[in-house]
Amino acid sequence: MNWRCVSMQILERGVRAFMRGALLAVLAAMLGACSMFDKDNVAPDEPADKLYNEGLYLLNTKKDPKEAAKKFEEVDRQHPYSEWARKSLIMSAYAYYESGAYDECISAPRNAT
Repeated sequence: MNWRCVSMQILERGVRAFMRGALLAVLAAMLGACSMFDKDNVAPDEPADKLYNEGLYLLNTKKDPKEAAKKFEEVDRQHPYSEWARKSLIMSAYAYYESGAYDECISAPRNAT
């Protein structure tokens, strides 16, 4: 029996086991790092009437129709089946119309569904 071949086989097995362990450690570290940086800053749902009234305020008082349209679209996104959502679809189209964004005015109700 050649002891040199046996010792090489043992050494190769040890290197393979070490490489598997190192690869597993690197993979675990990468997966752990993903969750550390993936912080979703999702705003909590606000009441539909509050969002709608903020949109009206931006449209009428602040004269900022683009921001108002965003608030109205947010109503539809957060509360899609409410009465406020139907009203906000009309108001978002009107806000885009007031801002001169006619393409968005036409597509606003289509984007909501």
